[in-house]
Amino acid sequence: MASLLCEGGNIRTAERIAVIHCDTIMQFDVHTGAGCSRITDDGPRNLPCQGMRVDEVWEFVGMKQETALRDHGNDAVGLC
Repeated sequence: MASLLCEGGNIRTAERIAVIHCDTIMQFDVHTGAGCSRITDDGPRNLPCQGMRVDEVWEFVGMKQETALRDHGNDAVGLC
């Protein structure tokens, strides 16, 4: 189920594919998020990083914004 959600699927899609109620999926998400939070809170701190690569983030956010602008024009300002 986690892979369905991580690959960009939504809760309703995961519900249909896994045949699990959406409330169960939401509870799973809450527990998974709490676990991820604990991992990142206990993770490395103050690393001497010289830079950061965010290519995938840009592709996801940039393409979403480009699609919204193409589909909705100036009305897309509040959508992104």
